[in-house]
Amino acid sequence: MLEHLCRLFGLKARARRSRRLPDRPARLGLIEQLECRALLSGTTGDETAPVEPPASELEPPACVESSDPPQYSESSSDDPCQDADAPLVFELFVGETPEGGPTSSDQPTNSSGPAADATADGSDSATADDPEHIADTCRVVIFVTEDPNNPDAWDQAAEFARQEYERLLEGRCDTVEVIVEEVDHVSEVNDILDATDDIVVVVFIGHSGPNAIYVGADNEPDTNISDGGGPNDVEPGDVHWDRITHIDGMRQIIILGCNAGEGEDSVAQDIADASGEIVVASNVYINFDSDGRAFIRGFRVLLYGGRWITFYPSGDEE
Repeated sequence: MLEHLCRLFGLKARARRSRRLPDRPARLGLIEQLECRALLSGTTGDETAPVEPPASELEPPACVESSDPPQYSESSSDDPCQDADAPLVFELFVGETPEGGPTSSDQPTNSSGPAADATADGSDSATADDPEHIADTCRVVIFVTEDPNNPDAWDQAAEFARQEYERLLEGRCDTVEVIVEEVDHVSEVNDILDATDDIVVVVFIGHSGPNAIYVGADNEPDTNISDGGGPNDVEPGDVHWDRITHIDGMRQIIILGCNAGEGEDSVAQDIADASGEIVVASNVYINFDSDGRAFIRGFRVLLYGGRWITFYPSGDEE
């Protein structure tokens, strides 16, 4: 398959030793961080960082270095220059209809985790009889994590997310508030969650990897959300997810970072299991366009199976 794709698009494959060492710590290595930052930098003409091959390295198509804006598609494309938009990232519900509101046949109920247990009697569930109505007050908390080189790296992405959630929740909550917070320690995340009521969505924007969300850039404790057991790691179960008002079928934790949904034991799945909420994350590197919209480049969809994955507490995925 890989050789066929290489011939099809004139790409040259060359063997290389995998960077993914079995004993790699939760924090990304310097080279991987630099690659991820470069790949997140958007669609300007200076993007030349290598792609992320699982077992071999492919030279990206010529369009990757083009200054042309991305051409979005809501589904996979056979064209590696056709970038895959991420419509589900800001769709509120699984099975959301175009007019809004969850569909009864596609809306799952969380089957495990603390949130599901808490809603067994309906006491903590905000699901209303009216499918258009979510709750009286809806707050979205956007955590902008630390970039070691550019303190403003995620500003545009945060602004785009803020506007999207204000638009999506308008008319479905009586009061809507979107809060953007810059954080560099997991304890700050917990403090903000504890101080905020009526949270319906939590978004993380910044660096991540298959096993961690890198909240802070410094090599010190309390800077990663990860079950890696390292000195800097805070277990996903120690994050105060119970501050999220559980709503059946709603995508309530969004991770806009690289590779957070990669592998069977991804940090996205760990967070879904720990929180009892539905989590969305990408299984490959992501980019942000000039408006701050997150997307996956078409050649990653085609060559690496790149996609946005919806993680459930049960371990199922869409």
